[in-house]
Formats: sequence, structure tokens, C-alpha cells
Amino acid sequence: MNICIIGGGPAGMMAAIFAAKSNSKLNIDIFESNERLGKKILATGNGRCNFTNRNMDIENFHGRDNSFAKFAIETFDNLDVIEFFENLGIYPYIDDRDRVYPNSLQASSILDVLRFELKRLGIKEITNNRVRKIIPKNKGFIIKTDNNSFKYDKVLLAGGGNAMPKSGSDGNAYRLARELGHKVFEPLPTIVQLNTDSPYSKSLDGVKIISRLNLTDESGNIIKTEFGDILFTRYGLSGPTILDLSRTAIERLKENRPSYLQVNLVGDLNREEIENIIYERKEKLFYKSIREALIGLINKRLIVPLLKYCNIEFEKEISKLNSQELKCLIDGLFAFKSKVTGSQGFGQAQSTNGGISTKEICDKTMESKLVSNLYLAGEIIDIDGDCGGYNLQWAWSSGYIAGKSLAVNK
Repeated sequence: MNICIIGGGPAGMMAAIFAAKSNSKLNIDIFESNERLGKKILATGNGRCNFTNRNMDIENFHGRDNSFAKFAIETFDNLDVIEFFENLGIYPYIDDRDRVYPNSLQASSILDVLRFELKRLGIKEITNNRVRKIIPKNKGFIIKTDNNSFKYDKVLLAGGGNAMPKSGSDGNAYRLARELGHKVFEPLPTIVQLNTDSPYSKSLDGVKIISRLNLTDESGNIIKTEFGDILFTRYGLSGPTILDLSRTAIERLKENRPSYLQVNLVGDLNREEIENIIYERKEKLFYKSIREALIGLINKRLIVPLLKYCNIEFEKEISKLNSQELKCLIDGLFAFKSKVTGSQGFGQAQSTNGGISTKEICDKTMESKLVSNLYLAGEIIDIDGDCGGYNLQWAWSSGYIAGKSLAVNK
């Protein structure tokens, strides 16, 4: 059989490897619009490639029906992924959040061993060649590219979503899927930095704290909460906590439901604890201005923006703050609030929320229910994972299932 794989990302490469391992008589070609395969892998995990997570649960995956991912995730799980890469030479390093990296802490290590394996198995890489059309014909397909036309018995569409379009995930695969009759839910950026309406963003650009972050509705009800690194930026907020909350915030924004970010500027202290600290300082440091009295409690660059936020005169002695000013100060320390206005978009997003409806795909084979001998895998499907290696796990797992299925003669 002649097999065409469209998309040389993690799902496409994994599918090619397991198809070849399962059936040595296959002729497998991978089409990639970039000059080389796996460009997006090099950008994952800040260039270190967080390729899976030691903790794995179906609740780490999202979509209109996240149960679709269950079979793939359990059939080729995180331990299988670690073993697979160990067999290719990758020694795993596991950090304190159970994220798994190559011990080299280089994403290029993951890509290198995958490409070595593709070469060993005789899989052909056809790069700088964008697929323009998939035409079903006589139980097979005609594939039209920028440069030529090819005939194949089976096709795997694994061209990625919209995230990081410079890596090749520019939405072309969605167009191909739609032309074949598949329903595509509107793609939204996820695992991405958020824009806010804070007037203090420029002055706080670069400030990093480890703290509690809440995503709330307009009434202050907590929708989601995270604890960890928070980075203030010129446009809003970034860091792992923001990336984890971004999916929910962007969905709410699309539905015209306001969302707010509340940053605890004092770590993970509750409001009562913060109140006690402020009243203690009011008593002990009565001779200091409020600006001076906050030094040592929070990052120094946060002090002036916080006082502006509370409309408190910088040089006013802490002992002379009135009850309203004290309340605002304590509230501001506990929940420094800003409204979500948008995100940094697909250009900075690590994954895509949305994609091809899972109702149109068989979860046991990744074959299309609409077009015989057409398979789908990876980010193009309406499944996305949390930050922390889960999106790559989905790519490996769905690619594995698709690859094994491609190898079967029907």
C-alpha cells in the first residue's frame, strides 16, 4: 500500500513510524510545507520539549467530547511514550511538576531521534510541498500539491491546528478537512498569554512573582484558580498560571462573558493574614510612608502601581491611612484585579481549542466516518490538552492509533 501522511509534526511522525513498524511492505510519504519536519517540536517547552507528563488523566484533555481521547491515551499512555523515546536514546528528566523532558533539555534531541527513526524505516520526507487538494478516487486518493499530483491508497491528515502558524500550523489542514465534508469547530488559541485592561502593564513589564491567581466572573465568583509563576507584561499577564487559565478565559470572551484576573501580590496568603500584616506594620512602622512600609512585603516595582490602584498618596504615613484606604490596600494586595480583553493570539499560542468534530472520527482507529481510508490525528481534532506535556501526549497517542490502523490491509 502507498500511504500519504500530510503534516510532519509529532502526530504525523509517530503515525509514520508505527505504520512502518506494523507493516514493512508499506510505502510511506510524509508531506510537509516547511523546509524540514518537526519545526513546531523545537518550540515546545521553551525549547526544551516537555514531551509528556508523569500524571495523566482524561480530565487533562478538553473538547466538546473529551472522552474521545480516552482510548488513545490509555492504549499508548505516558509510560509507553517515555519507553518509546528511551528506546530511541532519550533519557527522561522529570521536574517537580511531573513534566517530562529529554535529559539534554533540548527539543532538538526529540526531533533528531524521530528523524533518525524515519530514515531507518525508509519513510520518505517530501518537504517544501504544500498539499492543496485531497481527491477521493477508486477507494484511494489523488493528492495535489504545489508541485505535482500523487496517488495513494490511504491518507492521514495530521497538519496541525492554527497555533504557531510560522511552524506550518496555519489552518490549511482545516480547509482540506472541510472540503472532504468534515465539520470544523471554530479554532481558538489556547495555552497563550492574556491581554488585560490594566493601566499599569507597561510599568510592570518584566515583574515576576510566585503567587495565587484567580479567574473570576464580573461578580467576583472564582471560575478557576492556579498557583505558580506569574509574569507581568506590557500587554497583560503571562506565565504557566496564565497559560493554564487561558482556555477558559478565551472561551468566555468569545461568548461575551466578562472575565477578570485577580493576582494575590503576597503569594498564597488569605485576606485575613494580609490584613494582620498590614495592621501590624501600621503599628510598628508608623513613622514610615506607605511606600516605604510595603518594602519587603511585595516586589518593589509593584508598590507604586498598587498605591495608584488604591488611589493612596505615596508619601502618606501608614499610620495615617483611613479605614477606606486600608481596606482598599488589603483588597489590592489580596486580589490585584484586571479585566481580560484578549490574548496574544495564534502567533504565541501553544495549542488550538476546536477543530474537527470527534463525532465524525472512530476513536479506535482514527479513521474518518465520512471518507473511507482517510485518517486524522493530533491537533487538527477537537481535542486539546492542559499545559504540561498533554498536547504532545495527545499527538503521540493519536498518531500511534492512526499509524497502527494505516498498516492494516482492508
